[in-house]
Amino acid sequence: MIDGETIALFGGNSSAGKQLLKVALDAGYNVKMLIPDPTEIELENENLTVLKGGLDDSELVEEVVYEAHYVVCLAAETLPKKEYKEGFMIEFVKLLYPIMNKATPNLFLYQASWLCVDGDKKIPAFSNVTNKASNLFSGENLRVKDHNNVIQFIVEQSKNVDFPFMVTRPGMRKKGRAKKKLFASKSQPTPFPYTYADLAEFTLGALKTEKLYGRFPYVVGDGF
Repeated sequence: MIDGETIALFGGNSSAGKQLLKVALDAGYNVKMLIPDPTEIELENENLTVLKGGLDDSELVEEVVYEAHYVVCLAAETLPKKEYKEGFMIEFVKLLYPIMNKATPNLFLYQASWLCVDGDKKIPAFSNVTNKASNLFSGENLRVKDHNNVIQFIVEQSKNVDFPFMVTRPGMRKKGRAKKKLFASKSQPTPFPYTYADLAEFTLGALKTEKLYGRFPYVVGDGF
């Protein structure tokens, strides 16, 4: 079933979010979004509902989540690294969780980063070295720390809620058309970039891939 199913999309005004929005609507999903400036979304579709507001507005968040089959959060990417606010995502996810527990969606998909830990706080050596280099040359990476806090919160809450989760950890991305099929990897990230369009196709397919529920997959290309 796809027709009639609804995705609650947070972060739909990011580069990744705009691509996911397009492929989800093309696939026949209804999409509900909450963004500060609805004029950022140029698509017009009868299956698209865009609410104006911030992620700290619990009533609007609840309206977006209400009757949604899937809740997808890409919101960390809406802020550039230099403007990233400490605790931006963990504060939102803590607000979101009781709302989702009441709505009981089929899945909560949270998009983190290939530089993040998994549910056991483990990270491959390649990601760890890259992360340390990033911090050394560009300052403290608040976004990665925020993602890690969210991941631990999701793990801690997993036994207390009535819906499953998935945390995807995509690699480096770039603009452009879809070029390759992406896959889930449980062990290693890819050092090679792929397009936001490629990632959108993967994310949409992952919503119905139940073997990935409760996991923290890296997203890699078919050539890796």
